[in-house]
Amino acid sequence: MKEQEAGRDLRKVTLEKLGCGRLRDFYRINITQEQRAYVGTRKTRLIRRALESFGRGTIWLICRDGEACGYLCLWIEPKIDQFTIAPFIIDQNHQREGIGRAALGIACGKLFDAGAKTVRLAVHPENRAGIAFYEGAGFAFTGKKWGPTDHVMGLEKEVFLKLCGK
Repeated sequence: MKEQEAGRDLRKVTLEKLGCGRLRDFYRINITQEQRAYVGTRKTRLIRRALESFGRGTIWLICRDGEACGYLCLWIEPKIDQFTIAPFIIDQNHQREGIGRAALGIACGKLFDAGAKTVRLAVHPENRAGIAFYEGAGFAFTGKKWGPTDHVMGLEKEVFLKLCGK
């Protein structure tokens, strides 16, 4: 299990695969009204999509000292060279605590270990906080729109250079 420190707070952030024993924690993650506008609230649909993806999608709880503070899904499709994080959610009561940055670093590391040279994610163009967060983490807009709707803008990050310290 990979860990990273969350901001100045010395508590550890980890990613834990979502299993039956943590479903209640997954459903208790609370998102802001703004997040709902961008990602919706269809957690059951996300679980079904991940299960039906034949192992390509894995849902991870973002935990700090064992407490669920968010979730993300990693989509790994090496045959078509696509490594994606979607969605990426931090509970509204745990935002701006460094948890998201630590979790994003761990997630990129997992995708790098799976063969990624580039990691993709998407953000709604009106989500200014999300855009600033992702750009601050080294992601850049691709100019492409992708996802189930046209209002989502793609971002990418070359993880090889970042993780190798070059």
